Amino acid sequence: MAPALPTIPAPRANTADVPGARNQVHGRDDVLARLLDVCRPSSGVRLAVVTGPAGIGRSAVLARTRELLAHCGVGTVDIRLAREECPAACLTTRLADELGAPATLSSPMSLNRLLTAVTERRGPLAVFLDDAQRIGPRRLPELVRLIEALTCAQVTFVCAVRTPFAASRTALDPLRHAGLVHEERLRPLSAPAVRRIVSDRLQAVPTPELLAAVRNASRGIPAFVHGAVDAHVHGDCVQVVDQHACLGANRSPRLWRAHPLAAGLRELGAPYWLVLKALSLLHPLSGPVPALIAEVVGLSEQRVREVLRALREAGVLRCGKGGTAWTFRVPLLATVLDACLGPFERRRISARAVTALWRGEASCADHNYLPKRLAGAGRLIDPERAASTLIERSAAARPDEGELADSWASAAARLVTDPARHAEVLHRHAVTCGLHLRFDSVAQSARTVLLAYPDQLTDDSLQEALILHVLGLAARDPAALRDLADDPPGPLTGRAAQHVVTRAAAFCLLDQWGRAYDELTRNSQLWTEAGGSTALFGTFLSAVVGAVLGRSVPTGCPGGQVDAVGTTADVLLIVARALDFFAELYEPWRPELPHRDRTRAELTLRAGLFGKWDEALVLARSSIAGAATSGRAGVPVTVPHTMAAIYVARGQLKRARTVIEAARSQHPLLSHVLAAPESELEATLGAHARSRACIERGLAHAAESGALLGTDMLLLRMTIAELHRGNLAAAQRCAARIEQIAQRLGTPGARRYHLLARVLVEHDAAAAAELVELAEELGRPFELACALGTIAASGLGDGKTVLRAYELFGDVDALIMRVRLRRLMRERGISVPGRATTVSENERLLATLVADGLTNAEIATVLGATSKSVEGRLTRLFQRTGLKSRAELATAALGGRFRRAS
Repeated sequence: MAPALPTIPAPRANTADVPGARNQVHGRDDVLARLLDVCRPSSGVRLAVVTGPAGIGRSAVLARTRELLAHCGVGTVDIRLAREECPAACLTTRLADELGAPATLSSPMSLNRLLTAVTERRGPLAVFLDDAQRIGPRRLPELVRLIEALTCAQVTFVCAVRTPFAASRTALDPLRHAGLVHEERLRPLSAPAVRRIVSDRLQAVPTPELLAAVRNASRGIPAFVHGAVDAHVHGDCVQVVDQHACLGANRSPRLWRAHPLAAGLRELGAPYWLVLKALSLLHPLSGPVPALIAEVVGLSEQRVREVLRALREAGVLRCGKGGTAWTFRVPLLATVLDACLGPFERRRISARAVTALWRGEASCADHNYLPKRLAGAGRLIDPERAASTLIERSAAARPDEGELADSWASAAARLVTDPARHAEVLHRHAVTCGLHLRFDSVAQSARTVLLAYPDQLTDDSLQEALILHVLGLAARDPAALRDLADDPPGPLTGRAAQHVVTRAAAFCLLDQWGRAYDELTRNSQLWTEAGGSTALFGTFLSAVVGAVLGRSVPTGCPGGQVDAVGTTADVLLIVARALDFFAELYEPWRPELPHRDRTRAELTLRAGLFGKWDEALVLARSSIAGAATSGRAGVPVTVPHTMAAIYVARGQLKRARTVIEAARSQHPLLSHVLAAPESELEATLGAHARSRACIERGLAHAAESGALLGTDMLLLRMTIAELHRGNLAAAQRCAARIEQIAQRLGTPGARRYHLLARVLVEHDAAAAAELVELAEELGRPFELACALGTIAASGLGDGKTVLRAYELFGDVDALIMRVRLRRLMRERGISVPGRATTVSENERLLATLVADGLTNAEIATVLGATSKSVEGRLTRLFQRTGLKSRAELATAALGGRFRRAS
């Protein structure tokens, strides 16, 4: 006997902790307006029906409509229906009770008299019936006849009906033919409506990637939109960075077992609940899915097929590929049900899925499905075969699949028992997790293999494991790393030459470049003669230390270079990324990676350098969000440095300061370079003493660590500060130090700072020409614009120089620099191009500075104007926009009203 069509309880969104979530309806303004319109007595409508599937927001629309009608002076009555079928006589009794009349009504005529009397006394009335499908198909015609018989024109019934509900199609025909019914079918929310929900929930601007993930999981159904947000938050997939809600890397959405969305499904009971849970793991398969479900839940295949068909008719499932593929209409349901699986259920279902794939009984288009099920099946399947597949798939995981790679390699380690094989798998797990910046797992596996299986490792693998362990500690426990760096040779520090290289790596990761240099040079013969990966890592670290200090350091490889292969190449890449500061850092063995294989931090720096600033900010936020699981090693200092420099140039000073402070709290390597944008920020505000103090602190920190790299940009800022004070001699001394640094570092960047200093201090025309040539050769628009602007301000360029700089600054929306150049143009009688653009930029910058909380005097300093001039600009801006106060202006600016037109 086929099971009855299940009554799917309505999904309940988890909005209890959401500010202002009560009766808040997004994306339904048009629907609400039409419902308000039909509830007017003159509309002639007796019944308004709101339809849609479970979770679409029917109840929320009714509640909001009732609020709005009450606000307009229309009386409302709310009648809640029980789950069982409800006869019309019961409804009339309930209605009479709500209206305060004797509960003796039994006919439409008596109800008509009551409603007429009530509306004559109180005015128009709207009667709300939520979940009207509970009336039942047999009783629905009674309600229709009752409404059809009403003669009181001031009463409108507003009903919500969950679909599918076939009885409503024919039962409402009499009212349709008489023009007495208005129907509203609620559709999935639009992208803007989903964006507003996510923004309200997270109190941040959601990124397009996060919005796409939420919409795909929820299909735009409001209850599931909230559930998808819950899943991303609970799964630690979302990080709020720079006022933006970003998808963090290497995490999968997950829900808790008692989530409200699961409650309704659990109420279905057996067999629906059992079948749905099994399908949560089996739905990606194509093949005999009903038979597989029947096997794991202990039902007949015929019974399972009947249940699946009933769930399809109820709107829960879809069926495709000739009945061989069963999927959820709302993908989030699989996540909801997955959270409800017990450990043994998961292992049993996963094992059956694996055997179906291995035997060729079923197939799956998702290349990640098999390793997921292998990891879930445990030892219920062939452990050796499973471990081999898991290791292979974890090594092939994409950069955004770090959590999967970690779990697969970890599962493989649990499956193998042979000591040598176990050591190999643990080592591979540490390497894989390092490539995905999952340093907790790196430290754990590296420590285990070093302490439990040192005799099972080759010398090369042992050195790799030592380096990986150091990297893991650097990311998560710098204090433990400091202790380790001072430890004598041992299991976690290596023997002799390995100990030297491991300590040097630790010193680098502790930002102690002088100590790393001493360790490598003092013991150069020991590690250079060791050969293998020890000499390779020693040579690499020597190159890095040499680049940071501007010194020559011994190498252990011919020509200072060795071709790394296998896991050695992988570990070298991990270390290179952990020590990756600037594009010009010497990395002789690092290949030119394809775009898809570069980290977000690498892409951030490239986008920033090559003038793609909006892209750089998006990548930077994503990089920081993804590094939430990576610790300090996840985000090199170039990321916050790039962000802060962009924000200062664009006048978003508060955001720049926030970025700098957040970065400093993470203690990144070479953090002294953050003093450069911080100094520029303070100088922009006219706080020249604080600007100078920033530079001094940065230089002191660099001296303490022994780093020379990055000090040239600080000394250039000091040169500008000394010139501002009128101290030419001090500025010349700074320029001389910059020249020495350029000679020691030997990079194009260092040469650029030297040439800038010569232009500023000496007004050297030859240096200016070389500076422009170098900037054009590097192909970095902002650096070229700064070079041209500096040349123009130093009196070495003509009008074309100024205009070219002005145009380049405009390309990256560097509003502060554009303001400064406009002042220079006015001083030199150069016409400023694009009056409309100038007005728009001034308004955007003014709104941005007001939103940052600056006073008129501070804004005047930034703009190079007077307080009275700023007051006049604000007055004109208020008049043009209709805004009434600084608070309204700040709100509009933060909401994106003054965003640059694309």
